[in-house]
Formats: sequence, structure tokens, C-alpha cells
Amino acid sequence: MKRDNPTKVKAWDKDGYRLPRRERQVAVLMMRGYTRAEIATKLCISFTTVRNKITLMLTKYHAYNGINLIHQLMQRGLLFVDTGLLDEE
Repeated sequence: MKRDNPTKVKAWDKDGYRLPRRERQVAVLMMRGYTRAEIATKLCISFTTVRNKITLMLTKYHAYNGINLIHQLMQRGLLFVDTGLLDEE
């Protein structure tokens, strides 16, 4: 099933970092401007889970806020603007 989603992501970057499916989904929605509560609702997970995923990604990619995290993921080639699906590998 295709979704109206202008973002395409891949699972691995050139340095061997892996972005699991749920983290990719959270990152895509963050990039689209969703709040943590909206992300939780859209993905049918708890607010605490969203907060934990974001905190984990901030630590893993040495980012200091959400904008820097998205920038880090884009630089590593894990997240980029294109046509694609939210669940795409």
C-alpha cells in the first residue's frame, strides 16, 4: 500500500550505522514537523516510546537536538527527501 510520503530512507550508512524501522519512522515524522504526541498517535505507540526512541537516536548520532539529529541522519545518508514509503528499507 503506497502512502503519501515525500521521504525515502535506507537502513545502513557508509560507516555501518543502522537505523531500525521504528527509528526511521520516528525520524521521518520528526522531519515532517510532527510533535512527539502526534508521532505517537500516528504510529500507534506510547508517547514514552517516542521519547525513548528520540533520546536513543540523539545519543547514537551525537546530536544535541531534533534538528541536528535530522541533519546528522541526512549527512550519513540514512534520511533524505525523495519520493518513497514510510516503511521503505
